[in-house]
Amino acid sequence: MQDTEFPDLSEITALVVDDLDFSRTLARKLLAVAGARHVSAAETVAEAWSIIRGASPDLIVVDWELAGPSGIDLCRKIRTSDDTPNRFVPILMMTAYRERHRVREAIAAGISAYLIKPFSPSEFLRRIKFCIEDRRPFVQVGDQFGPAPSNADRELMLQLEQC
Repeated sequence: MQDTEFPDLSEITALVVDDLDFSRTLARKLLAVAGARHVSAAETVAEAWSIIRGASPDLIVVDWELAGPSGIDLCRKIRTSDDTPNRFVPILMMTAYRERHRVREAIAAGISAYLIKPFSPSEFLRRIKFCIEDRRPFVQVGDQFGPAPSNADRELMLQLEQC
């Protein structure tokens, strides 16, 4: 993919975590459009954790609602577990939830970016680019660890306030 607006994922290993086959397939195909050749998929937190521990992906795309523990639970585990291979891995939360308290909860769980379903392919790829190019410092506040809130986070909160 040549468009500089979109990321070059040819050297990236990614993990897509969603319990819906359609969503997993869509995310994997969009990542492939950006050049990703190594994309794993998982339906549950347990499957995802096994992949993370074995392959330590460079990028994780996760849905909020999963069968069993949620995507938020996975984000917290990645950011705070003593045996996580990479606490700093970029995490894109893609979800249908658009409530402000959900966005705040996801930020507190340590996500790098938040994407509301339904979304366009170009918006998905822009958010992926933001995740992999993000250079915000990570901060520890109590038992929460993750990237400091971004301007994009603040803009999303304002947009949701106006809905």
